[in-house]
Amino acid sequence: MKQVSKSIFLIFTLLISITTISTPPSLQAASSKPVAKTSPPPAEISILGFFDPAFKYLDQGDSNTLDKGNETAEIDVSTIAKQTVASIGVNIYLEKWTGSEWVQIGSTSVSASKKIIMSGYAIFGITTGYYYRARTVHWVSHNGVYEQGERYTNTILAR
Repeated sequence: MKQVSKSIFLIFTLLISITTISTPPSLQAASSKPVAKTSPPPAEISILGFFDPAFKYLDQGDSNTLDKGNETAEIDVSTIAKQTVASIGVNIYLEKWTGSEWVQIGSTSVSASKKIIMSGYAIFGITTGYYYRARTVHWVSHNGVYEQGERYTNTILAR
């Protein structure tokens, strides 16, 4: 009986060793953390999602940056008006940290007509090892009045 237990233990140990040794590089890379190519950007504190209460039509805006993997970032956005407006949207500006400053590297817009709430997203290509964020300018236009508010998303380190 001791011989059987010892054999099972040895087989189990051998299987674990083979599994550990034969992990493909693609899986090893996917599980490792990215190495930053610059120093991190300074921490910034901001209140997300609220705009000047004196605005007649623009109520709130929010945005979030997600690293989708495969050198792709998704910027999720939403803009909320106080009532149905003629046009509502957001201009999205992707920024990359150089190690000393944020530099705009891409932009796009998302908009809708005759809505109270507009939600959308944009996809951008990014490079592993760099920090990214987005500056988002949320806006509404109604009855000749144009109002806008600006937000910055969270910062991500591209993997």
